[in-house]
Amino acid sequence: MKHYFLFLIAWLSLSFSVAHAQRGFTGRVTDAAGKPLEFATAALYDSDSAFFKGSVTDATGTFQFDRVSSGRYTLEVRLIGFQTVRKPVDLRGSEPDLGTITLTETGVGLSEVTVTAARPNITNRNGVLTTTVVGSVLANEHTLTDLLGKIPGIISDQGGISVFGGGSPIYYLDNRRVRSGTELSMLDVKNIRKVELLTNAGAKYGADVTAVIKIYTLHRATGLSVEAGANGSLSERFSHGEHASIGYKTKRLNLSAYYGYSDYRNRSHQFSIKGIEADTARQYTTDSHQLPRSREHDYSLSADWEISKK
Repeated sequence: MKHYFLFLIAWLSLSFSVAHAQRGFTGRVTDAAGKPLEFATAALYDSDSAFFKGSVTDATGTFQFDRVSSGRYTLEVRLIGFQTVRKPVDLRGSEPDLGTITLTETGVGLSEVTVTAARPNITNRNGVLTTTVVGSVLANEHTLTDLLGKIPGIISDQGGISVFGGGSPIYYLDNRRVRSGTELSMLDVKNIRKVELLTNAGAKYGADVTAVIKIYTLHRATGLSVEAGANGSLSERFSHGEHASIGYKTKRLNLSAYYGYSDYRNRSHQFSIKGIEADTARQYTTDSHQLPRSREHDYSLSADWEISKK
């Protein structure tokens, strides 16, 4: 019995120290007039500038972080159409008092005329956050990664996409599961109608799926369509990629075929000198050259029937 009480006391002490080392805090985001800003992204970065946690403001402009370990962080608050604000957060002592974070609207100046790009319409219904892309400033983004990185609840970190609380998502394009990263990279942003983010994905998406990004493109006219494209990049060596897709669509039937090819090339050079002294001094020189190359083929065939129009 004595050993049991000693174990219980030790467990309670450990639990208290862990709880004390982790804490939560909140903040509020408004515009210059004091109006709460909903759907603003609050991202917390650690001392190594790596993304740690994220939160999205509610209708009162409030964001919340739970279970944050003691340490120094940088808080980044952003919203489309406003200037991004960054401020340090120190969680080593008492709970931080962030007060109210004010975001200032941005505009693009053209001579004496100021043009403010249209902000996207964002809604959150039944756990699905929908962002309208067409007709908004998001349609001017260069790549899909740039676009997704500006949607609330999504962070673009070191070239990858992560969802707050959900990690790496799976993708759907016009209700079709996309398994090829090449197909997504070739997607024309100006052809995207809206993006839906599901952070509580149901069992129908898979037991291990925690986040889903669904991309809907603009409806095209019925009939046959053909699309082809290519890209290239030059670093140490020239890399390139090509893709082509063909589709046939009626009012409800959609048939499509896709093929993509990528050829990535690079060059690496490693030079080292090593000296060894024994009875006589000797020096070893290593000079190596490598030409890594990666080729990838992606293809897909799909057929879907639209039961009801959205």
